[in-house]
Amino acid sequence: MASQAEPERHLEGSFVYGPRVVRGTITIRGGRIASLAIDPAGERRVSPGSAPTGAPPETARERVEAPFVISPGFIDVHVHGGGGLSAMSGPLELDRLAAVLAARGITSFLPTSVSAPLAELARFAADVRATRIAQEGRRTEPQPRPVVARARILGANLEGPAIDPDHRGAHDPASIIDPAELLAAWRANPGDWTEVRILTLAPERPGGLELVRHLAELGVVVSVGHTGASFDEARTAFLAGARATTHLLNAMTGVAARAPGVAGAALAQPRVTVELIADGLHVDPGLWPVLWKVLGRRLLLVSDAMPAAGLGDGTYRLGSMAVSVRDGRATTASGSLAGSTISLADAVVNLVAAGLPLPRAVAAATLTPARLLGRPDLGRIRIGARADLVVLDPAGRVERTMIDGEWLASTAG
Repeated sequence: MASQAEPERHLEGSFVYGPRVVRGTITIRGGRIASLAIDPAGERRVSPGSAPTGAPPETARERVEAPFVISPGFIDVHVHGGGGLSAMSGPLELDRLAAVLAARGITSFLPTSVSAPLAELARFAADVRATRIAQEGRRTEPQPRPVVARARILGANLEGPAIDPDHRGAHDPASIIDPAELLAAWRANPGDWTEVRILTLAPERPGGLELVRHLAELGVVVSVGHTGASFDEARTAFLAGARATTHLLNAMTGVAARAPGVAGAALAQPRVTVELIADGLHVDPGLWPVLWKVLGRRLLLVSDAMPAAGLGDGTYRLGSMAVSVRDGRATTASGSLAGSTISLADAVVNLVAAGLPLPRAVAAATLTPARLLGRPDLGRIRIGARADLVVLDPAGRVERTMIDGEWLASTAG
């Protein structure tokens, strides 16, 4: 006897489809995009997915009215916390952070560490793995499907500790080590680090290039950052397998006429993905459209949010460091910026306000991170992709969030 087909959800309205906004219908089945129909006549049509066997599915048809637009859900690959929660405070807090981020339109993320002793970082990676596995188990529970209220954890991001002490920013100098020491620990206990998807390092430090090559062979994204590397040293690291930079123009050698530095090397390498914190504090907004013109889909929006993101002024902690927040600016006692207090959704709004078309701003927070992580099932509205979506107003503000084909009650309109 044929099994009962899964229910379908049909979303009608405008949606971000590559570099443009089109009108049509998105059909969702089993938590994924089952088919697309694009209007009006003359637009390229996408063939529908194969029809399910068995009884006709239940259907729910919803219209997203203009001027609202459906977008892929946002993916934050560099986030330390938010809502008073830290990514480094264990599985319970990680799970709560996933709920906070989902309510802000972030449907997937990489919990991100700061520099810490290696044993603590290994525990962090284990906590991320345990939380991710528990989350995936909830998503595969038998019918009725649970309402997903948490952003999808994709793995861990280690920002340090193999960085340059002179470009440490808000990192604890007592925890900084040479890349050679991290490489030795990785080789001695490789199982401690299998959850790591991105790692920031300073390639000019002892053992830097060897660590770049080792991680690249394992498929880990090496991001050059918190570094005093020259243009040539950074270029050599990119040719050795590094694929990204950590918060461009911050905690790195910048662009000068006769010393283009890490920033210049990143802009010049066509396969390097470049992080931007679009909070108006880390990089002047006047540069954002210029960076887009140079980088295109290599521009990667990140929040670099610390636990105070979404809260008010006060004193907080980022790892072992005390951080003061005043008027949205987070700094250490020495005056170094200590991450941001915005969400990735805020960064999208800020890019739109700076003059980028909505599809371009969206791509920097969806398609680019998905490509960097090798996740073709995320960051796109296309057949077979996960139905992780957000509804945006014309300014890019999040109105509703959907994960695995289910609207979050906390953001439902």
